[in-house]
Amino acid sequence: MTRKFFQSTGRWVLGLAVALTACAPIQATTPPSTSTPIQETISSTFTPAPAMPAQQAPMAIMANQSWQSAYDFVHPGDQLDITASGAWSHDTADLQFSNLYGPAGVDLFDARTLLASAPIGSLVGRIGDNPPFVIGEHLTLTSEQRGKLWVSMNEIPDQFSDNTGSVGVVVSLTLKTVGPGIRLTSTRDGYTLVYPDEYFVVITPTGICLTQNARPDAVPCEGPTTAALEVSVANGRAADQLANEIIIAMDPNFRFDRQEMLVDGEPAMWISREGSDEILNMVIVVHGDHVYTWRFLFKELHPELGQEDKIMAEMDQAKKFYDTVINSFQFLD
Repeated sequence: MTRKFFQSTGRWVLGLAVALTACAPIQATTPPSTSTPIQETISSTFTPAPAMPAQQAPMAIMANQSWQSAYDFVHPGDQLDITASGAWSHDTADLQFSNLYGPAGVDLFDARTLLASAPIGSLVGRIGDNPPFVIGEHLTLTSEQRGKLWVSMNEIPDQFSDNTGSVGVVVSLTLKTVGPGIRLTSTRDGYTLVYPDEYFVVITPTGICLTQNARPDAVPCEGPTTAALEVSVANGRAADQLANEIIIAMDPNFRFDRQEMLVDGEPAMWISREGSDEILNMVIVVHGDHVYTWRFLFKELHPELGQEDKIMAEMDQAKKFYDTVINSFQFLD
């Protein structure tokens, strides 16, 4: 999900202009003083300890049913360990398959099955509505998709009713590893993320702002290193359409770079604008009918003689900030 942080030798940091002057910012640790309460919750400090696998109890997957739920929700970057044991058959009326067999299936293939490249009778899976993959007796994979984990016997779709038996499936999930920081969850806008602990959170009517300013309640959300998230309505527009609108609306004298990317498995657009003393970077992702627009602002740094180490340290800090926020950003549904 991470974009290249520096696009040229002369470009020192990510950046983007943030327009949040329409409202008085509110510190995340205090209730907002508005007529409509902003439901924003911040949980306890996130620690960088290795994530323990979340294991669901063994479940019976029936041979006579197609896709069955095996894990509630998986995010890109989560690691799945799936183990299956038991016995079933896709056709006990055929003497060749009258004896039940295991989730590895039989040495027979049919282009009409759920997964043509997998043996008939093998355990197969899929995440969300994405293409299926073979599991067999055991599979460990790092998810590239988001959604519920479904599993099934690999069978011809209209021939499940006469199948016999079941296999027991155990799923262990290890959450994607992110850097140390503070976990923030927005119930209002439906997302969670981690941000470095040297930052403060300002809640705005349209999202949040992350700043190193220790008094964000007294001074607008600005500074040499900030990030803002604005949540709005997509109205049917895709991320690339929104990126085009933003570029057209900006000063044409600036040079833009743009690339496609994924954020929590959703198609997104990355925009970079170089000019003046700032470099603009935005990440635009559409989820459901909402647009989540991240805006990162860093002042462009000009190295001076003897200050190279300081500049490199500030660059590393800016990259860590961007990577932590974008790589940890996940939707709640």
